[in-house]
Amino acid sequence: MTTALKIMTIILIFTTASSAYEVDQFTKRSEVPKDSLKIIDAEINKRIEAAIKVFNSSYFNERCNSPDPKKRLQSKFEVYKELATQLANRRDDRGYLEGFAEDLPQDYRRKISFDESIYNTKQASTLLRTFGLGSVINVNGHQVGTDKLGHFFNEGLYIYKNNQIREDETDRKKVGTIDSAYFERNYYGLRSTGVKSYADMVANFDGQSFWEKICVRTAKEAKTLCEPNSYLQCNDKGKWELNPKQNFSLKNYVTSGWDESINCNSFNPDFNEGITQKMAARVDAAKKLQPCPVEPAKCLEIIDHYRGYNTKIVNPICLRVGVAVRKGRKIDPEKPFNYSYLDEKLKTKKDEKSEPSPTKSTPKNTVDTKK
Repeated sequence: MTTALKIMTIILIFTTASSAYEVDQFTKRSEVPKDSLKIIDAEINKRIEAAIKVFNSSYFNERCNSPDPKKRLQSKFEVYKELATQLANRRDDRGYLEGFAEDLPQDYRRKISFDESIYNTKQASTLLRTFGLGSVINVNGHQVGTDKLGHFFNEGLYIYKNNQIREDETDRKKVGTIDSAYFERNYYGLRSTGVKSYADMVANFDGQSFWEKICVRTAKEAKTLCEPNSYLQCNDKGKWELNPKQNFSLKNYVTSGWDESINCNSFNPDFNEGITQKMAARVDAAKKLQPCPVEPAKCLEIIDHYRGYNTKIVNPICLRVGVAVRKGRKIDPEKPFNYSYLDEKLKTKKDEKSEPSPTKSTPKNTVDTKK
């Protein structure tokens, strides 16, 4: 990894990372919070509308229907900057939407203290002890950590920006999974908290898709900036407006892949045994050796939903369980699952020299999260 990329990664951490580095989705799982989908959707849509209003009110911004292709493109980049300000900038030490979810009334979230969590082991990382855990919320029936909103909007934006120069959408998404996995293996996961969260990577992936859909790319020769299925469209006056046929809702993105008790984590080998024992103590006796996934059938839904990308963003255990469910094979309950990252060949410094690191794409016009 080059010095420049190390600096870029550190900057990303301190500009987008949340105060709560992990979430416990095993403790008190049966205490399901009220569904907060409508509340969070309303806040997100309010912020999207505010970004469009701010952009359109500026005399200096380029019109999105300008006859000059460069000015049309500049208009697109500028409206993205406003959206980033509303959705991806930090509020204190958390992303706006993550902070909003953490501030929901208590019956809309499940807050687990570090002391009562699965992470309270002798080997627990200092970061986890210091910053604590994020809350669990219910989004359209899916129990997910509030940190996933930070991954969706903030890290999703970063990965979108880093790969937007690539012409092919599939290529952009595949390289995006490499970027995402790199961060989880390093400063966002194993090297900081000792946890590699596949659910974080799924939220990153879906966040990248969200930012793509703001203004879906058209062919180079097209006179319009965005495809008809985009969230935004350019009106005859050269102003941006919401597409009435494409309403945003988190329900179109959140899946069981965001749930760390289904799309399991992998742990630093030094922490694995203690955390696994805590997980086992919180599930049904029949699942003591295989505490995750808590709902095996959901793994099949996940691998089908993320077909083409699932081997990069779904935990290998969940992948194997999903395949077993599809084929009707019983999983031997006497065979323990290993959640240690050693099972995934923990990287050494020697390995890192040959592994893909975040791709550094620097087109002339990039969407920036800073004003």
